[in-house]
Formats: sequence, structure tokens, C-alpha cells
Amino acid sequence: MAAPLLQSMIHSSLRLYWRVLRPRTRGARAIVVDELGEVLLVKHSYGSQYWYLPGGGVRRSESPEQAVRRELSEELEIRLDETVEFGQYTNQVEGKIDTVHVYCARIRRQPIKTSPEIALAQWFLVDQLPADTSPATRRRLSEYVGASVRSNAW
Repeated sequence: MAAPLLQSMIHSSLRLYWRVLRPRTRGARAIVVDELGEVLLVKHSYGSQYWYLPGGGVRRSESPEQAVRRELSEELEIRLDETVEFGQYTNQVEGKIDTVHVYCARIRRQPIKTSPEIALAQWFLVDQLPADTSPATRRRLSEYVGASVRSNAW
């Protein structure tokens, strides 16, 4: 019972900090598709209730593409051979200015290894996503499906 209360207090404090200082953060995520057309989603180990596209933060010394490759390698032991930039999205809902770069990558399905940051990693059909998929992840995958149909790509 104490842990959720503490997490809530920390999150509230961070939101106040973000509203006052308006920090900028950068992230990179990947729409990873296997040969069956399924997408890889992850649940983080640090208390998140949602499924997300895999990825993470962009370091000062790296490009978003380098970051997404590094994050997938570190967290899931997945090596991306080719990536295609899909889009850049900015969110200011919590007070910080959060820019996320999204890439698409095709890989041959392999056993997925997790890390301390990833509680679960699983493949899903885009039209059968779990109910607890994050709203932003749903939007990106809907855009991906629309773009794939229009261009006959991927």
C-alpha cells in the first residue's frame, strides 16, 4: 500500500517540477514487425500499466536512430539491421516537452530476452492489441497500418 502512495507522490512532484522548468526530453521507439506481421510490445518493470513500443531515451551524444538501436540491443538483445524513420511526435501534457522519434524495423522473429527494465515483451497482431496498450502506441500503430496500406510497404 505504501509503494503506490510513494509513487504517486513522486510523480506529482515531478509534474510540478516539469511545469515550472519545462525540461526537454528526447526519446526513440521502434515499430518492430516480424515476418508474420506481428508487432513487438513491451511492459516496463518500473510500474507502468501499459504496453508500449520498445525504445527509450536519446543520449546527448547520439542520434535518435542510434538511440533506438542501442535501447533495443540493451533491453531486448535485438539487433536492427535496417530502420526507416516513421515520424517525430511532441507531447507537452505533463509539462515537460517530450519529443519521441519513431522508427520502423523488420526482423526475423527470435526469442526475446528481457532485462531489468523490461518486465514483459510479446508479439501481437496489430488488430488484436491488448486492452492495456498505451493510447500513444495505439495511435502510432494505427498510423503505421494506414501508411502501410497506402504505400504497399512493409
